[in-house]
Amino acid sequence: MKLESTKWNVYSMNNEGVIDSGSDTWNFDKVLFSANSWIGGYSPIEGNVMAFDAQIQPKTGGAIDSFKITLITSTRFIATKGDQIYRFGKKL
Repeated sequence: MKLESTKWNVYSMNNEGVIDSGSDTWNFDKVLFSANSWIGGYSPIEGNVMAFDAQIQPKTGGAIDSFKITLITSTRFIATKGDQIYRFGKKL
């Protein structure tokens, strides 16, 4: 499955499965970006067509945030940092 040329509503989510009410739009093109705040990249994880390593950084500079995106369906993903749930994405 591919992410390129797609847009997603993305929500904060905790390990109990609680999804935050606010969302951000993530654009997957040749780069990964949020129009308002950050830019980054993503790459497929070898041997797993449903998983991607991702890194983002604020557009103003600062720390790089790294996480893993796993597609759970063609229209949903879960992002994790370490063993913790980080984000939930719903394809637009």
